[in-house]
Amino acid sequence: MKAGSSTTRSARTGMPLLVRALRPRSRRSQRGFTIIEMVVASILLAVGVTAALYTISLSTHNTAIASEYSVASMLAQQRIAEMEAQPDQISGGSQNGSFGDEYSQYSWDQTVETTDFSTLMRVTLTISWQSGAAPRSIQFVTYEPNAISTAATTALTNAANGTTTGTGTGTGAGG
Repeated sequence: MKAGSSTTRSARTGMPLLVRALRPRSRRSQRGFTIIEMVVASILLAVGVTAALYTISLSTHNTAIASEYSVASMLAQQRIAEMEAQPDQISGGSQNGSFGDEYSQYSWDQTVETTDFSTLMRVTLTISWQSGAAPRSIQFVTYEPNAISTAATTALTNAANGTTTGTGTGTGAGG
């Protein structure tokens, strides 16, 4: 080594060590992966692919179930709209039915109960269907006006005020 030189040189080749470290290794150290490394990589790849396929399958299954619940919610909304369109048909007790040929796998059960308020009825609507081997259902609760009680209250209020409801013929002051 020269005096004042700050680089360390290899005793065998006389080359600076830094250059030697960056130089390509011998042919023996460049053979590639060992068989153990390839087996481990293959196992990791197989586990990763299997997990990805399982996740995709589970996601597809859950999407189908969510779609069934959406249909059930839409059918419940339809049934509640039918009840609201004919409030005089809402009576205490239980009823059940189906949604016709288009949604033949879905059925409904309805229970109507009185509440602490005479003008309200509690309606519990359960939509049921078969999803593969598993039976599924979803329950909705709403409060509807008691048509009988509401009509009686309106008649009493009108009688107290001296007014009447309905249609009729009469003469009015006209000009």
